[in-house]
Amino acid sequence: MLFIPQSALAAFARPETAGPHLSLLHKAHVGDVVAIKIMFAGAQNGADGAMDVTYDLKVTQPDGAVYSNTDEKGLAAVKGVPSEPTFVYDNRLVVVALRFEDKDLKGVYRAQAILHDNASGRDIPLTAEIELIP
Repeated sequence: MLFIPQSALAAFARPETAGPHLSLLHKAHVGDVVAIKIMFAGAQNGADGAMDVTYDLKVTQPDGAVYSNTDEKGLAAVKGVPSEPTFVYDNRLVVVALRFEDKDLKGVYRAQAILHDNASGRDIPLTAEIELIP
């Protein structure tokens, strides 16, 4: 899981064989719009041959409070029969983006996710951090 500029989401629309070129973000400024990207491989196919991967996501601000109603459950990551099971997949079905505003606390924001491979029953915790600087 990582933070990227929202403008970098277009890289994920390219053919899967091209692979995205990403600029990771560790710091952001007021006015920046950042996307939370989750990438994964190895999801199991269900009896119908389809992948079913969802995720829960919460973003906390520097004081530990949930940031801007970002405590979400059951967001879709991948659903359906994969074109190639060995590819790296991502949460392109539902991408959460944050726009930092003047009123937001300066400091470290932490994204916490649990990736659910619903076919296998595996749950994978993920975290990423970004610092809002003046």
